[in-house]
Parts: sequence; C-alpha cells; structure tokens
Amino acid sequence: MQFIRGKVIKGEQIGKQLGFPTANLSRRVLIGKRLGHGVYTALVRFNHNKKLALVIIGVPGIKKQPQGKVEVYILNFRGNLYGKFLLIEVYKKLRPIKKYTDAKSLDIQIRKDIQQARNFFK
Repeated sequence: MQFIRGKVIKGEQIGKQLGFPTANLSRRVLIGKRLGHGVYTALVRFNHNKKLALVIIGVPGIKKQPQGKVEVYILNFRGNLYGKFLLIEVYKKLRPIKKYTDAKSLDIQIRKDIQQARNFFK
C-alpha cells in the first residue's frame, strides 16, 4: 500500500460527462512514489469520511491528453471536492491504462473496474 495526498484541482470534466465524475490531482503527488500508469483500487479519506475509490494514473480515456494525470473516482459519492485535500491509500493495480475508441467501451470497462474494486475490499 502507498499513500498519496493532494488537493483537488479542476479537470476537463470528461469523467463527469460519462457519468463517473473524478477528483483530479496534480501529478506532483506522485513524486517519490512507485506507482506506474494504471488503474488501482484505493480508499480515500476526506472530511472524516472513508470511501472506496479507483485511482487512475496516466493518460486514460477516449480523448487525447497532452500529459499524464491523476484522477480519483470515489464510489457512491456526489459532491464538490474542489480545493479539498484527499488522503488516498492505494492498494492494488487492477490493469494498465488503455486507450478507448468510444465512450461505450470506456463505460463498460469502468463498470468492470468498479466491480473489481468492490470485490477486492469485501
């Protein structure tokens, strides 16, 4: 397990458009960490809450990104986290980053990732 701590910054709203809003963090949170590009299971702590999450490190999705990024999809959470600090306990790498040709393929994969994360924490 590794820890990441960072402040939520504004992203491109792609996850939100797909129905999976993510909290974006600066890539600087990875300095000194041994986390490569990929999708990971995690627990996130914020505002006295602890929630299951997926952490995406790299250049995911269907839109060309100029550089890698760190995104956190918090399961069963809706709300505004901009400017809040998250403490993330990163556990297991589920898969490498993959480029998707369309939103439907990405949606199917995200749902599989969510199920894997739930199974991991059972």
